[in-house]
Amino acid sequence: MTIFGELARGLRMLGGVTYLQARLTKTQDGLLDGKSGARCPRLGPRT
Repeated sequence: MTIFGELARGLRMLGGVTYLQARLTKTQDGLLDGKSGARCPRLGPRT
């Protein structure tokens, strides 16, 4: 999601958020299939 606009004359704002649902697939022997990856936040700033 991205938000942008002009808050006041000459003052503009731009920002956003990204939603991820990272899941592991094809892991060794399927032990970790379907689990989320290490250090993968669900919500984060958009870059």
